[in-house]
Amino acid sequence: MSETIISPPQEENDDVLQRFFSRGGSLRMLTDIADQDLAQLYGYAGQLFAAGEFVASRNFYQLLSTFDHWNYDYLLGLGLSHQRLSAHEEAISCFARAGMINIDDPRAAFFAGLSYRLVGNEAYARKAFNAAIMWCGEQSHYQDIKGNAERMLTATTEEIS
Repeated sequence: MSETIISPPQEENDDVLQRFFSRGGSLRMLTDIADQDLAQLYGYAGQLFAAGEFVASRNFYQLLSTFDHWNYDYLLGLGLSHQRLSAHEEAISCFARAGMINIDDPRAAFFAGLSYRLVGNEAYARKAFNAAIMWCGEQSHYQDIKGNAERMLTATTEEIS
């Protein structure tokens, strides 16, 4: 006697997965990958970035952000890697996603401003730098970014004049 395994049609599985991801689920939640393993990969990606190995760091950050597309640090690292590779459209996309995850952190807006400026979109660069300045506020650990954003705004204004 043969066993018959009854499984739902593929369409139902696809619908379940689509609902899971649309409600904020991530691959990290579906796998047995330990947080410690992701932390090691993240550390390695940072080492590659610091060593100037931007293609390799991009690949690791891409892997990490595929596993957890809600992680601000993974997306910021991916965006910075793209930026160093002059892939500014991809960088802007990563910074925008990161900025939606953690709106209180001005780094994504600042780096997006740099990429917008490098692709010649001065209007969006100004908006991004202004947003970075606003989110920096008086937070002491972001004053360097605030000063840099203010200088970028001044430079952008002087170039337009």
